[in-house]
Amino acid sequence: MKTIGTNTNLAEAILQNHNLLRVIGRFDIQPGFGDVTVGEICHKKDIDPVFMVVILNSFLDESYFPAHDLTRFSLKQLVRYLQKTHDYYLNHQIPYIQELIDRLCSGQQPENAGLKVVNKFFAAYCRELNDHIMREEKVTFPYVLGIENRFNHPEESETGIPDYTIHHYETEHDNVEEKLNDLKNIMIKYLPQPFDFDLVNRIIAELYWLEKDLNEHARIEDKIMIPKVRMMEAALKLHRH
Repeated sequence: MKTIGTNTNLAEAILQNHNLLRVIGRFDIQPGFGDVTVGEICHKKDIDPVFMVVILNSFLDESYFPAHDLTRFSLKQLVRYLQKTHDYYLNHQIPYIQELIDRLCSGQQPENAGLKVVNKFFAAYCRELNDHIMREEKVTFPYVLGIENRFNHPEESETGIPDYTIHHYETEHDNVEEKLNDLKNIMIKYLPQPFDFDLVNRIIAELYWLEKDLNEHARIEDKIMIPKVRMMEAALKLHRH
């Protein structure tokens, strides 16, 4: 697929990759937007078009991260997008997968006890993902927004060194995608019959989507958020001295 730009017709881009619908939803863009370009819908929705273009292209191609554009984004803008992504995981994607798994486990006659392993594994994963998200929401994101505010107003910054830095986040940043891969392996290699084949296919497809989305989410944090916060921390440290 060609690189998306501000003059790209949004509908044509989505027709080439329908999964972009899940991404633009985080910008409050829903189907029915008409025959508009990316730039036009951004103007209508008051969205930074450069930010939108980077998010869409990075989703399509993991090597796409133009360094000259990254410094233009405010961390507030980035955190807002990441929070929208968290909301999508917790209130849409995870409940939908859980619903499919519940249907898979309850629809067998006679009951297939082996399928309950999938349910328990996914429930444990959901708890881990929720803990990961809550820590980012309650600790990391407030720190990131605070650093940007201090960077933009250094004259108002306190002189003390904060107990928490982005280095702490990096060392604690667990890989929540690995266990999804384990669950896919269990379902593909070891799932005991009988089971609803179509339901299993749908669940595996949704797990693949969630894994890709989580990887993209982590890459935005690692390649945009962390370097920018590190730069601001260094500048504030110099300012204190």
